Amino acid sequence: MKRDPLDWRWPFELARCDSKRSNWQSALLRAQQAGKSNSAPSKVHLLLADIYSNSGRPSDAIAELETFSRLDPESPFMARVREVLPELRRRLATSGTTDH
Repeated sequence: MKRDPLDWRWPFELARCDSKRSNWQSALLRAQQAGKSNSAPSKVHLLLADIYSNSGRPSDAIAELETFSRLDPESPFMARVREVLPELRRRLATSGTTDH
């Protein structure tokens, strides 16, 4: 990261590691950093959606999945996105509150 602080890959991979260890706040900060790069791929939105979902923020997870869907509608991940979106929407509806 010191050699190329603008490269999206380093914060992305660190965010993945943090999320695997359930360090959601650190994962979120790193994933957001990765997403700020103009060269970041659409899969950054999948990672953000996963982190938001696991952090109790379903509306943010939905927004990230919708962004991913617009950016990469032909992705092989779209089948899974179509499965997860309705579940997140149900979760949000049953919570009766916003998640911010």
